[in-house]
Amino acid sequence: MQSGYICISSDQCGPAPCTSEGCACAGGVDGACDAGLICCLNEAPVIGGNGGCVPEEQCGPVACTGAGCDCVGGVDGACDDGLICCVQGDPGAPGTCQTRDACPGSLCTGPGCDCASDGDCADGLICCVQGDPGAPGTCQTLDACPGSLCTGEGCECTMSAPACADGLICCGPGEADASGTCQTQDNCTEA
Repeated sequence: MQSGYICISSDQCGPAPCTSEGCACAGGVDGACDAGLICCLNEAPVIGGNGGCVPEEQCGPVACTGAGCDCVGGVDGACDDGLICCVQGDPGAPGTCQTRDACPGSLCTGPGCDCASDGDCADGLICCVQGDPGAPGTCQTLDACPGSLCTGEGCECTMSAPACADGLICCGPGEADASGTCQTQDNCTEA
C-alpha cells in the first residue's frame, strides 16, 4: 500500500487542469503549461503569480525592477518596494535599483532621498525640509510633503511669514495675511 493515494473511479476524480494555450497558470509551477508553452506572467509578475499559457515568442520580456536592475531616475514604479533608482548624474538620468543605504548621497534623487534643495531631487519631486528653509530634507512629491515642511517651488506660503527655499519668494497678493505659493521672482506674476 502506498501512502497518500486512494483508489477511486475516474468519474469521482475532478477534471484535469487546463494546461493548453490560453489557459490560466501560476508562474514558477512545473507543468503549468503543455510542452512548447510557457506561463507568461501578467503586468506585475511574481513567482506563483497569475499568467497565461502561450508560446514563448509571444511573451514579452519581464521588466527588471529588483536590486541591480537598470532604471531611470524619477520614474514611478521603476524599482521594487524598498528600492530606489540610484542615478549616475542629474535627476532623470539612468541608474540602478538599490536600497537607499547602498546609494551614495549624491546619486540618490528619488522619493525619500536626502536633499538640500529642489535641484537635488528627480523631476516631479521637491526637497521637503525638516525645519527652516535651507535645512536638510528628503525628496517627496508636492502632495506628500506636509504644508509646514514644504518650501520648494509650488508650496503654499503666507505673505507675512514666507517660508520658501533660497531663491524663491512667496508669490501672492500683497496683503500680510494672504497666502501664496513659493515661486522664482521671474515666475511670480503677482509681485
